[in-house]
Amino acid sequence: MNLFQWLAWIFQSGGSVILSSWILERVPQYQNIPDPEVKKYWFWAISTGLSAIAYAAVTYIPMSLLEAVAPYFGFAYGTFAVIFLGTAFHFFDKSSKG
Repeated sequence: MNLFQWLAWIFQSGGSVILSSWILERVPQYQNIPDPEVKKYWFWAISTGLSAIAYAAVTYIPMSLLEAVAPYFGFAYGTFAVIFLGTAFHFFDKSSKG
């Protein structure tokens, strides 16, 4: 997935919801909110904000600048995928042995 596909995924196909969920599950302050309604509104606000940022990026940032940073996105995205998919593989591999 390249930078342009990733940004489109965030604002067009619910990627902001998946990304928000992944981020918020790692924020202790969010986990400590006792009221599920409050958590739902925070989740909605973060998802909407990520969609808006992704849309603004493809709408207002010059294509030449996005193309210039695209290789760096590839490095970050690839590294992220290897680390977190590798962690998941390690967890399941380890748990299957014992």
